Amino acid sequence: GAGDLYDISFMPVTLPYNEAEAPLGIHSKFSHDSEVAEAGYYKVILDDYNILVELTATERCGIQRYTFPKAEASVFLNLTKAMNWDATKESHIEFTDSVTIKGYRFSSGWAVDQKLFFVSKLSRPYKSVQIDTITLDNNKTSVIARMDFDTEEGDTLVIRTALSQTGIEGAELNLNREELEGGFDAYRKAAYAYWNRELSKIEIES
Repeated sequence: GAGDLYDISFMPVTLPYNEAEAPLGIHSKFSHDSEVAEAGYYKVILDDYNILVELTATERCGIQRYTFPKAEASVFLNLTKAMNWDATKESHIEFTDSVTIKGYRFSSGWAVDQKLFFVSKLSRPYKSVQIDTITLDNNKTSVIARMDFDTEEGDTLVIRTALSQTGIEGAELNLNREELEGGFDAYRKAAYAYWNRELSKIEIES
């Protein structure tokens, strides 16, 4: 579901970035004044980095668009971090090419043994990537990856992520099944149309 996408956590930053003690970790302040929330769409500015973040979704995929300022840009993929009762039990990442990430995150939280497999596609290749492996309390390992990008002021990065509870192959199938031409704006338009169709089924009498 949409909530599961929070378990696959991307965080865009510019260098140098802010990092606090766990569980906050790498973070940014933001203002509610810069937020926009509509059916199938969310937008906010990360004040510490002046990065515009936009989110939308299909039935099985989450789509993010980052618009960067004039600065060195990086994106963290953190499969270890948890801000609530959820806890990582094991995770894995594979960078199969410069725009494709595959992996999984096993955790405990609302389910005792939750398994999520994912595939993410980037709209532009990363310049370099660094992966840190962390040993967990159960002696399993989890990972945090940092991707660096060559960007100019106003450049965007779109990340599409699909999930599956059955395997990476299922996530890849979901990603391909819901691919749209037209970039982020096409996904936003489709999400709005979907919500409009669903909400139009509701009749209120007073």
